[in-house]
Amino acid sequence: MKRVTKTVLWKQLLCLTLAMTMLILTACVAKGGTVSDGQGTDNVPAGVDLNEDIPVAEIPELAESTRSDLSYNGSCGKRLHWSFRPETGVLSVTGSGAMDDAAYDRDDMCFFMPWHCFYDQITAVELPEGMTSIGKYAFYGCPALASVTVPEGVTGIGQCAFGECTALECIILPDSVTTIGHDAFCGCTALTGVILPKGLKRIEENLFEKCSALTSVTIPDGVKHIGDFAFAWCSALTDVNIPAGVTSVGQNAFLDCGALTSVTIPQGVDSIGEGVFMGCKALNDVAIPDSVTSIGDYAFTDCRSLTSVTIPDSVTGIGDMAFHGCRSLTSVTIPDSVTGIGSSMFSNCSALVDVTVPDSVLAMEALGFEGSEQGAITFHGASDSAAQSFAEENGFNFVAD
Repeated sequence: MKRVTKTVLWKQLLCLTLAMTMLILTACVAKGGTVSDGQGTDNVPAGVDLNEDIPVAEIPELAESTRSDLSYNGSCGKRLHWSFRPETGVLSVTGSGAMDDAAYDRDDMCFFMPWHCFYDQITAVELPEGMTSIGKYAFYGCPALASVTVPEGVTGIGQCAFGECTALECIILPDSVTTIGHDAFCGCTALTGVILPKGLKRIEENLFEKCSALTSVTIPDGVKHIGDFAFAWCSALTDVNIPAGVTSVGQNAFLDCGALTSVTIPQGVDSIGEGVFMGCKALNDVAIPDSVTSIGDYAFTDCRSLTSVTIPDSVTGIGDMAFHGCRSLTSVTIPDSVTGIGSSMFSNCSALVDVTVPDSVLAMEALGFEGSEQGAITFHGASDSAAQSFAEENGFNFVAD
């Protein structure tokens, strides 16, 4: 009868029940997980010494072991333990404290959590009360993960923690959460709605980027900052209420939110950054408060449904191509605080017919209104002003106020 050592025996059993090659098993163990029969050594038949050479036939309980008897488990924090059962798809975390961040593999140039060998089998995650944080890249790219409830007591969610979880439809976040890292939900294309916790102060960059099914988001009053690309390419997002406490909105924050029809920018925001609403083709109503002092390049580029915009006197600078491609915009009044009209600022605004330009504007770029036919726009302003010179030089109408 063939006799085997303890190591060979376990490798044979694991290969049989998991249908995995020795190469994959070795890699999994090397990345921090362990594989066992789910029962420890307490259930080894009486009289069997695993340190001795043992005939397989003399351990019937192990020889008859099936996939359902196996579990995968290991440590994922100083006081946290994880286990996974492939027959249910449930990954359970027990214990308390902070979860470890994913380890970075320099050879493969990617991040690994201990359960990375089973990432595509995880359908649900159970997290314990007493847990305080979710690590960076914890569940990144788990394609079958459909829902997650984060327990009360968790204060932080690491960057990319649930990024690219393309089946994730629902996540419940407790109010104890005060920080959510950038890209935490980036690419969650099935996520339809989310209520952010009341304690959150910042919406970090790329937080919901490419969440193409996201139709609504509730931003709490305590948020002060919305980061770059935070909601970029959320193509189903129809309405956003930015709370009064927000003072800054990063560049491209709502880039290509094609279904967004209206947005309220609160008093206190001092600038509308580069490309913030670029490509919001359905946006037809936007109110700019008088706290805003600058409108960045491409801020409203290709907002094709925008029919009118009121630029407050507080604005001193309007960037290049700020309103380029606003095909439904019919009139605009430049405030006295603006001193120049930059390159392509209102280019390809094919419906634009009335523009009021104050004396404060001393220079107007030749391409500022590129794409408008001669005679299509009537400029209003003072006699002998930059507006009159521009109109006459480019074949537009001019009416002196």
